[in-house]
Amino acid sequence: MRQTDMKFEQEGNQTVGKFSFADNRTNQTATITAKFEGDKVKEVQLEGKKDHHYWIFALFLFLIVLGYLLFRIGKKKKTVEQGNSSVPEEPFDYLSASRDLLARAKELFEKGHYKDAYGKAGQALRLYLAYKNDLNKELTNDEIIRHLKKQKKPFKEIKKGFDLCSLVEFAKYKPNKKDFDMIISIAERIIK
Repeated sequence: MRQTDMKFEQEGNQTVGKFSFADNRTNQTATITAKFEGDKVKEVQLEGKKDHHYWIFALFLFLIVLGYLLFRIGKKKKTVEQGNSSVPEEPFDYLSASRDLLARAKELFEKGHYKDAYGKAGQALRLYLAYKNDLNKELTNDEIIRHLKKQKKPFKEIKKGFDLCSLVEFAKYKPNKKDFDMIISIAERIIK
């Protein structure tokens, strides 16, 4: 059995697919007609040769319908992706986000959540420096310091702030107001 013809016709909001087959040994032919509405199969008909091998036609029809549906779904996804690409993405406001993190750090410190406060202060500084230096991704303290050194930018004060934040975050140093105020001062000077 080999496929001899395949046609798709549009009838209103329906698509009709006709698949013709021929058996060279017996000179018999068969046609499968399937009607689709949107992504759903509404009707399937088999005309011509009718014998105990009908399941082959059903399997073949299933594969054709599956292929058609996958084609339609892929076409819709492509259209949606193309449609979304025309919407310009708003730039990330790293300055505002960094300031918000600093404000949150101050609130946490006042409430006695010292580890979280130091963590937020360090995060604010990392976020600002990463985006200010066009790195545009989350980096570790060491990665930012290496970048600043490589670019011959001042880094010693920033490193001191990062180190204090890390020491408190990882319970190796007791938090205190003087150190926290110094970190906030460094961050606020840098995050203008």
